[in-house]
Amino acid sequence: MPTDIPVCRICRCEGTDDAPLFHPCKCRGSIKYIHQECLESWLKHSHKERCDICNAPYTFKTVYQPDTPEVLPFPLIIGRAFSHFKVILYHAYLSILTLVCIVIQVPVFVSCVDRYLDWLIGCTVPYSDYVYGFLYGEEIPGRTPSDLTDNFQKLQLIFDNTWLKGLMTISKYTLALGSMMLIQGSVLSDEGFNKIIKKKIGPEPRMHQIFDILHQRQLRRLNQQNENGVADEGDIDGHNNENNEMDPEDIQELVHIANRMLEEEHRNNPDRNRDLPAQFRANDDNLLAEPAMNEDINDEDAAVQNDNVGREENNGFFNGRKGPIFVLQTTAFIDVAVPGVLICLKTIPTLLGMITVGIADMAIRLLLSLLTKASTFLYAYIPISKSFYEFKAPNTVMQLYNWISEKVVVQKTTGFFLSNFVYPCENAYLNTINWTPTTNLFERRATVIIGFSVVLSLILLIMRKMESVCSQSNPLSGGYRSIYTVLLELVCVLKIFALVMIEWLVFPLFCGYQVEFALVPFFNENLYTYKIEPPLFGTLDFSYVPLWFIGTFFMYFFAAFVSMIRSNILREGVLFFIRPSDDPNIRLIHDALMRPFLLKLSHIGLSAIIYSLYIHIEFTIVTWGIRLFSPVKILPSVTRASNFERLGYLALFFVGSFSKDKIIDYWKFVFKYSCSILRLSSFLLGEKIPSERGHVLYRNKLNHALHFHEKPDFSNPVTEHEAGNFFKEHKEVNCCFVPDGNYVRAPDNDQVGRKFVRTLFVPVTKDDKLLAPIPPLVDDEEKYNPYGDEEPLNATTYTVVYRPPNFRKRVFSLFGLMWTFSMLIALFIYAFCIFVGILFELCMSFGDKSTNWGLDSDIFTLDVWKSTIAVCMIVTLGKFFDIATHIMTEQQSKPADNEELQNEDENDKVPKINEYTSIIMKVTKHIFSRCRTILVRGGPYVKMGFIFVMHLLTEVIILIFGLLLPGNYFDEYLAGMPNQHGGWVLQLYRVLLAGLTSISMNYVSGLVISFNPRLSISFKIRHQIFIVSFLIAAIWLTNAAIYAWKHPDDNFHWLLSPPLENEGTKFSPMIKYWVSLATQSMTIRLCNILCFSIWIIFLLIVFIKKARAFFNEVNSQLKDEYYSRGKVLANASDDSQDTTNTLETTEINREE
Repeated sequence: MPTDIPVCRICRCEGTDDAPLFHPCKCRGSIKYIHQECLESWLKHSHKERCDICNAPYTFKTVYQPDTPEVLPFPLIIGRAFSHFKVILYHAYLSILTLVCIVIQVPVFVSCVDRYLDWLIGCTVPYSDYVYGFLYGEEIPGRTPSDLTDNFQKLQLIFDNTWLKGLMTISKYTLALGSMMLIQGSVLSDEGFNKIIKKKIGPEPRMHQIFDILHQRQLRRLNQQNENGVADEGDIDGHNNENNEMDPEDIQELVHIANRMLEEEHRNNPDRNRDLPAQFRANDDNLLAEPAMNEDINDEDAAVQNDNVGREENNGFFNGRKGPIFVLQTTAFIDVAVPGVLICLKTIPTLLGMITVGIADMAIRLLLSLLTKASTFLYAYIPISKSFYEFKAPNTVMQLYNWISEKVVVQKTTGFFLSNFVYPCENAYLNTINWTPTTNLFERRATVIIGFSVVLSLILLIMRKMESVCSQSNPLSGGYRSIYTVLLELVCVLKIFALVMIEWLVFPLFCGYQVEFALVPFFNENLYTYKIEPPLFGTLDFSYVPLWFIGTFFMYFFAAFVSMIRSNILREGVLFFIRPSDDPNIRLIHDALMRPFLLKLSHIGLSAIIYSLYIHIEFTIVTWGIRLFSPVKILPSVTRASNFERLGYLALFFVGSFSKDKIIDYWKFVFKYSCSILRLSSFLLGEKIPSERGHVLYRNKLNHALHFHEKPDFSNPVTEHEAGNFFKEHKEVNCCFVPDGNYVRAPDNDQVGRKFVRTLFVPVTKDDKLLAPIPPLVDDEEKYNPYGDEEPLNATTYTVVYRPPNFRKRVFSLFGLMWTFSMLIALFIYAFCIFVGILFELCMSFGDKSTNWGLDSDIFTLDVWKSTIAVCMIVTLGKFFDIATHIMTEQQSKPADNEELQNEDENDKVPKINEYTSIIMKVTKHIFSRCRTILVRGGPYVKMGFIFVMHLLTEVIILIFGLLLPGNYFDEYLAGMPNQHGGWVLQLYRVLLAGLTSISMNYVSGLVISFNPRLSISFKIRHQIFIVSFLIAAIWLTNAAIYAWKHPDDNFHWLLSPPLENEGTKFSPMIKYWVSLATQSMTIRLCNILCFSIWIIFLLIVFIKKARAFFNEVNSQLKDEYYSRGKVLANASDDSQDTTNTLETTEINREE
């Protein structure tokens, strides 16, 4: 075959009249051509739409009949368009139904049911009306329905008090129940659960083990039969009958296994059933008879079939068509389930909690009355000194108490604890015992927790009773074992859930509250609110969410610092008691399941103490001390534009991360310097420094003062008792080295086990010889590992390190030095902030000689902008220093390599100034090359950010100056017209404006909704709006320029200063103020009319284009449906029009 004849890349055949060749992609050479049938077969097999080699898409051309009209009849197009419109209406109807039934109705229904259940237990019905109570919730002074005249305000009140509360309730219970379901699955799949059961109620009886063996054999036989296959239906029925009946050989083998197990167990435990009651005994004697397995197996088969049927039904319900019926079924299911969930998880525990508190109150009152009567009896018949009853504190104590109580700090702190802890507890207690409950969250949560505690205590008592009647030799069996397993599963799930909530929810909130208290002087003008005002994240109803975020961020910061010093500074094994966050052996659910609950709580409590000490020593003392005792005004931080700019302090951590190496080097220096002073280098850093092995002893104090810089001979140590003789023999020596402390064994791996650690930290010699015996280990496995869990940490290696005397004091001193050096970092950053503040003042008051540079100047006050600039300057200077150091090192190494040339040209030395100039030039060149590299790499991201900012600016211009301001101007104009038609024109305009605003927001934001083939939502940037925004901005800027030209003395302060009376309105006061300004000037009115008209015309043009595109698409679909004669593969690039026409004609003839 000639090489120049094209062939198909798949079948390797030439093209014919019936099967021509095409080149549909960009491939060249022998793989350029392909048959359409071959390509369609390959695309159907590979499920692809592009070429595997050049990645070019394949396209097909539709071939129509010769008499096909360009535009089909209009009624036909309208009919098809109407069918598309019905699809859109269906999806709109489904969306509205989902919005009404699930998004709106379900939260409102949940809130109403929750309130009704609260009223049933005794809470007061607000407004003395159930309807108003259901809709509006608790009465809020100034925001009752009678105080609100606007319907929008009433809807917002319903939204805040009813819908939002219902959504919060749904979120809480969904999170709790969902977490418990996930935990339940983890508990059942954990091997530790079976260990707990075996430890508590003994191993599983032999009968169940034999049934498991039989079940496994039956499954194995069925699998073998399925693998071998069956000849016909008769064989299938025969095999099924055989499977339903036990073989005699299986029965005989089963009895043999049972007899062997019973003989072994009776031999090991002859008195197995003697101590058990009759109802708890395992009836193992029945195993000796032939068990009737037919019924059991039939029951198992029926159960499996029922389970499969139920699973298919569930799959059909959840995987079926998500139509209106599904929405209504889901809504009905939620509405039915909500009352049951709230009754079980809130109402019943609340009632139990209130009853328990009432009984406890009665018991305490009875006990106090008995004690009062007893004391009265003792006072009457036993001579007791009167001073015992009339004890008075000394005057000194009373004076001290009065002096402390007069301090403002003490009064404010006491008031804080009373108002936030004491009074809520007192009110909740009084309301509970008087059976006058309220809807206060603290009171409701307290009673619910008490109720759950009562239920949990009853469950534990039942389990303890069942455990008392069984042992390892006589395990619990039968239905009682199943009941115990269910109760144990519930207890384990609650235990793990409580630990997870404490560690992931309560502990971050605990840290967040303390961090907030530490940051109050940093942000607040008023110190004694003890809360950051206004909140960092704005006025949110979910006030605990910001606190949780702050606490979580602090925990991450603390963990990152510990991880840094563990991996870069300290020797391995120092922090063995702190498990790293990336430890592969961490099993949260398993550890929470296998370890005792009180032990885990003690660990969490210890962590809480450590975190609290760190927060208050590192932050609280510093911020409150600076605020109360600083001679200059450093705090609170100044906000220049918005309160949200205070979140910019979080960005300092991100900026500082660019100097991570410098931070590590700094803390390496801190630890090395501190450890050298405290003689902890060997223990913490693993560095063997002979001078730290002991201390220097001088001949006397005078020699110490005169020769303090003199170092002794560390190779010739002297004991404390031999020092006097040493100084007598060596009169020229002023000091000597006296060793102290001892060597100990310490772990050199962070994965050491708990048992192995208890054998370490014993005194040894430098050669690892014991100086004292290892203390005997106390068997505390029942306390730390009661269920015999395997220890994941099994490293058994150690090293010998030096431990100086007074080790604990030295460790606390190390913490003090670390705090000092951390304060030096803060002081260094603050000095740069002052420098930046001075630069700001110089720039703002250039040439002004009356600038105030006193202690009350703003240059000493912190703000986020100065702090950010200061940190950026520090990071940049650090980078410059690294570059300069690197270049100077290279510069100094070059003359060393060319010593001969340097000797020859001694007279031609370059002056020092030229050398420094060359270094500066190289540094600058290196910096510019790095900046260019960064810009090249970050160019796409910069472009993306620029487009995003421009798009956001475009949205603001169009929505505010093209729609919002003109729309509200027309609203004011229509509202001021005479009310001749009952205001229906104004209401119609507002409805149209709301619809237009919704459409405009969707279009400007780039929202794209598609219903083909299914509902999909995406976003894209529509570049046409940039032109419209440019025209609107040009109109307003032209108007502003004309006004500024006519009023040159106007400073435009009035533009951003709305009157005070507008601040109380619900609508934005600034927008209201600008609308009022628009009614005062003819030019501004014309601007509003022109901008509004431009935007309306633009939307009309877009609508016309969309309509034309839609009708063209419908026309194409109808042409494909009625006049199509097939599709022909399109070539990627046609060499000539004649070739394409020939191929298309050939394909048409072939189809005919």
